[in-house]
Amino acid sequence: PVVLDVTHSLQLPASEGSRTGGQPELVEPLAAAGVAAGVDVIFLEVHDRPQEALSDAATQLPLAHLESLLSRLLRIHTAARSSEN
Repeated sequence: PVVLDVTHSLQLPASEGSRTGGQPELVEPLAAAGVAAGVDVIFLEVHDRPQEALSDAATQLPLAHLESLLSRLLRIHTAARSSEN
């Protein structure tokens, strides 16, 4: 299986001085692109208050977005796999 670690792929080490920054606005599009390209597993870090997360706060997906993202990824996965046949 191919795993895409979305959270860590979007980190920008030391971009905020002593803290790692990131591009959280790209979590959802990168996950979707990975699934469309055939990735088998998506790794995400999720938090109900990302700005308060003790680790990887700059790239956490807000928990409130998780259900809709997973639904979208499942639709993309189904469409991508049906076009393979």
